[in-house]
Amino acid sequence: MPKGIDISNHQTVSSWSTLANEIDFLFIKATEGATYRSPTFVNWFKAAKNAGLLVGSYHFASPDGSDAVLEADNYIKALKDAGFKPGFDLPPVLDIEVNGANFSKAALTTWCQTFMSHVDSAFNLPAGRKTGFYCNRNYYNNEIDGAGLRSGRWLWLAWWPNNNNPPWPSGSQIPSDATVWQFTDDGNKRINGISGTSAHSLDLNIAYESALKKLAPTYFAGKDDGMPAPIGDYVNALLNETITLDNGNQTKLVDLLRNLRSLGYAGYKVRSESQARDAQLNQKLVELQRKIENLDVGQLDTLDSYVDALLQTGITLDNGNSTSFVELLKSARGLAFNAYSARSESQDRDAALNTALNGLIADVQALGLTTEELESVVSQAVEQALKTHGVDVNISINGAQ
Repeated sequence: MPKGIDISNHQTVSSWSTLANEIDFLFIKATEGATYRSPTFVNWFKAAKNAGLLVGSYHFASPDGSDAVLEADNYIKALKDAGFKPGFDLPPVLDIEVNGANFSKAALTTWCQTFMSHVDSAFNLPAGRKTGFYCNRNYYNNEIDGAGLRSGRWLWLAWWPNNNNPPWPSGSQIPSDATVWQFTDDGNKRINGISGTSAHSLDLNIAYESALKKLAPTYFAGKDDGMPAPIGDYVNALLNETITLDNGNQTKLVDLLRNLRSLGYAGYKVRSESQARDAQLNQKLVELQRKIENLDVGQLDTLDSYVDALLQTGITLDNGNSTSFVELLKSARGLAFNAYSARSESQDRDAALNTALNGLIADVQALGLTTEELESVVSQAVEQALKTHGVDVNISINGAQ
């Protein structure tokens, strides 16, 4: 059975790690009225989370004429400063114990409902994890419409049937209408890592784990996944974080990652097909290089016809289909155009072809021709032959000096 406490700056925390070994959850006082904020709240909230505890908070209401929305805004600001994460942390709580303005039962109930609804809206809290409220049995039955407020919300009940150092109750003793039960304030010196100012200065609470899981499912998701807390908790909270895309649409990070994974797989398939075509093109360029290496000076006069014939040479692909070299070139460029930006892919292909042909020139230069003669004969012959077959390239040959 999960054990918990609730604290304010009236207590002194000596060791969060020790405290985390004593209890499972806690509530920390955040604010009171329209302006007061507990000086320890933000630091304690963060420290408790870092220690791996399930952390909640509460606002002490002062409905003595102050506006419910103003008090809610005070609480909301403190929660945001502390880094409150709905689903990972326990939902906010309205602590209603006083009625300084002597509101009627209906008026005080409305005040509470206004406060809680305003906090709900600020954090977009869903059904089942909306703002809860804390009160004792007298307030629940007589000062407010407790049953009406509890509809769609949850109750943290203060009820101390035995307040003289009582033992931790069993789950069967939790009142049926309570999600969390504060069963005593006689907890001082019973919990290591924290101390109070008097014997009766530390409240003790219990709750069903199943109830806490409904209030903070992301916190427990990390533990159920077997990842160390709080690392697993942070990872799951991050994956469920809502982000805004450049187009204004909102999505969870985990859904965005799923979409990127699908896009990446589709891009990988296209890239793999393009790489296969590139490999075949490179093979034919090697064959072209070998043939030119065997040319003599007299054969250079008919190089244009030779290249034209080579482009018409039939080749057999790995899948068994047959095609000509020039059609392979067209298909390779077509696939690249459809898969990527036509401009960048065309530039990459032209650069690769220029590099290959420059290498060929270096080999042919061994036959004794000048750079100018090679540029005139080879570039014109190859470029003209390729253009004749609908392959538009821009060949620039730089001969070695």
